[in-house]
Amino acid sequence: MTTPTNLIHYAIFAEQTLEGETVEMRPGMPHRFFNVIEAGADCPFIKRDAENFERIHLEPGTYRINGVSFLTMIPPGSVEEPAPPIDVNGLTNIYPGYCVLYDVNKLPLPTLTDMSSCICLGTMATAYDTSPSTFDCVHVVTDKCTISLGHQCGYKKDTLDHKVYLRLGGSNYHVAARIAIFKIA
Repeated sequence: MTTPTNLIHYAIFAEQTLEGETVEMRPGMPHRFFNVIEAGADCPFIKRDAENFERIHLEPGTYRINGVSFLTMIPPGSVEEPAPPIDVNGLTNIYPGYCVLYDVNKLPLPTLTDMSSCICLGTMATAYDTSPSTFDCVHVVTDKCTISLGHQCGYKKDTLDHKVYLRLGGSNYHVAARIAIFKIA
């Protein structure tokens, strides 16, 4: 059976929390964990890694990639729901940051001090008010490529300040990140 070449090829992945799954931000640039395939599970050009949900494999082609990633804060002593915006009295950091899309096989890997190898930087976001970092780009893949989406905000776990979270449990419907990938050529 032949596949028509005029089909639209796409896949959409999300990082969705599970009931009771709360994950505190880690120092550096932790990766988003795309544990839900929202669309395009059978796309032959775009595949989430079967063992490492932080990685997505792309076959050669031209892709439009866009998405969103956010962090949130919880006041000290609270483990229930996010409460942004939080009163800034006594708050020493609103934890600004951004998401970073990059090829995990291209060296050097992006770091907090060198983003030269990234595919796309997301918009500035803050954990303080759960503002999202969004990104939108066109990426040409000449050989197979494996992408990952990181998110950094300068958070240090030893802070006495409010805690910053990558994923906040309490519902199976909390989406902390989403990536949509369309093969356009």
